[in-house]
Amino acid sequence: MNTRSFLRLFVATILAAAALPLFAWDYRTCFGNKITWGSNFATFEVANASFPVGAPRDALNAAMGAWNIAPGYPFGFFATYQDLSGATMPNYSNEIIFTTQGFSGSELAVTKTWNSCADLQEADVLFNANYSWSFETNPTTLPVGSPYSLPLVAIHELGHALGLQHQSSTLTMMAPIYPSGGVVGQGTGQHFQPLADDVLGARVGYSNCCTMAFAMSKPA
Repeated sequence: MNTRSFLRLFVATILAAAALPLFAWDYRTCFGNKITWGSNFATFEVANASFPVGAPRDALNAAMGAWNIAPGYPFGFFATYQDLSGATMPNYSNEIIFTTQGFSGSELAVTKTWNSCADLQEADVLFNANYSWSFETNPTTLPVGSPYSLPLVAIHELGHALGLQHQSSTLTMMAPIYPSGGVVGQGTGQHFQPLADDVLGARVGYSNCCTMAFAMSKPA
């Protein structure tokens, strides 16, 4: 089992020196193969009690939708809402829930994955119910503390559910310290979405895409 998390800002000084990959398309590998889903979609069972109809469910759907409409990105997240009381691994069912269990410290959320050498087989996303959360999908200010932004954190954790690992740039949703990535757009049109490096990473993992250009020159 592999666990990835989104940590609160106050632990940044502890984690800043950690060795993190340079690019968002870092994946765990097995014999040189990226560990990703063997299909182009994954369905998640989402706890009704955690995400009732209204703002909580809209916020999670917005996070999934933000990945699903990313340009050139062939993978899709789908949700079914169930009466879940917890997340269990491994039961080969992808689950999303608010809980107080499964956290080792100050994590806002964790994504736990189960895989064979070749493929991801399960991903469970756990949001920490010990914290206060905002479900605003069109914020007019950058969220920097409590209540924590569910759409922002969900996009990060869904990136882990794809197989993406942390990266060091703060200009990406896959940076490990909240609120890296933040919002895009202006005024009331601001919203959360995977940023350029995040989307490129997903395209590298799920399509025949993309060679890194370490230098670029103008045409002769």
